[in-house]
Amino acid sequence: MNYTILHPGGLLNEPGTGKIKAADYVVRDTIPREDVAQTAVAALNEEKTYHRAFDLVTGETEIKEALKNI
Repeated sequence: MNYTILHPGGLLNEPGTGKIKAADYVVRDTIPREDVAQTAVAALNEEKTYHRAFDLVTGETEIKEALKNI
């Protein structure tokens, strides 16, 4: 069974940017709830996220691209 565990930074009730920073460890920051939801959906189809846990916060990289570089 595949799984992915997301560790988002502080959650914001603001519109998402569609851009994140994702890695095994990132300095704590904030991220809109919308971007966390979009990341969770995108992770379902990105094999590099399977059997992984990682941090995510607002960043400069498009969500799908950031997940490919995990």
